[in-house]
Amino acid sequence: MFKNQWMELIEDDRFLNMDKPFHFTNNVLDQLFTQGNSLFVITNRQFQNKAIQQLEKYQLLHYFQNIFVTQQKFEKQALISTSNIVLTENDFFIGDTGKDVQAGKDLGLKTVAVLSGFRNYDSLITYKPDYILNNISELPQIIHQ
Repeated sequence: MFKNQWMELIEDDRFLNMDKPFHFTNNVLDQLFTQGNSLFVITNRQFQNKAIQQLEKYQLLHYFQNIFVTQQKFEKQALISTSNIVLTENDFFIGDTGKDVQAGKDLGLKTVAVLSGFRNYDSLITYKPDYILNNISELPQIIHQ
């Protein structure tokens, strides 16, 4: 019951308006995008339109080829597996939870855990991601190693 109420409230405009991207987000995405990387959003939201509205609000939507929303019904790896996206072992799955790391591993991708979400280092290291970063500002250094 708590999780259902949380998910309903978290997508309420009052709370969505509290979300703000980090000051470096546009620069990092611009760098990755101009280097020819394909970028996708895969989120545990219920409503795709809310995710798109937020990305538009912060002028981030144009960086992404597709927005995948689990609708709290599907696993992230299932959404990607059933899409027409062709992935290789050189691609990255980036997230801030252990479930994100596991989804990336299940897809055969390199995994990146970022510490800028809810989970701390000790929690994320147990999932054995390939990389643990403080935040996405460190992504360009590892993606083009």
